[in-house]
Amino acid sequence: MAFQDLLKKQMNGLGTELDELLKRLLPLNDPDLVGLFVVDADKKLVPHIHVTIEELVDMPTEQMRQILTGRDSEQMENLERLGDLFAALSHKKGLTAKGDYARKAVEVYQFITEHTATFSFTRSAKIAALKQS
Repeated sequence: MAFQDLLKKQMNGLGTELDELLKRLLPLNDPDLVGLFVVDADKKLVPHIHVTIEELVDMPTEQMRQILTGRDSEQMENLERLGDLFAALSHKKGLTAKGDYARKAVEVYQFITEHTATFSFTRSAKIAALKQS
């Protein structure tokens, strides 16, 4: 029970951190600032998910799915924000692995779709847009 409470607290904290990071990332256009943003984002995310953004991007799909498995519906919303972060990074200049960010965003969105009972047109549109880019 205490472990479940700790996990829920970590995931709620993750949602707050992801919201803050997305607000800061979206207006950034300078490639140097985007690179610094990723370093700062890692500092905020590692306490919650125990891996860096780059480690998640480079991670095989099945390994990432193991990390994401076992989340409740509230935590899935936080995971969607993680997908949004990857999607936003896929459109930023100065990052060498933009396609990898888009691929990882699609993987996160697909994971959520497979593990939630509610269908999301918005999430499906995000997946389609990322696959076309």
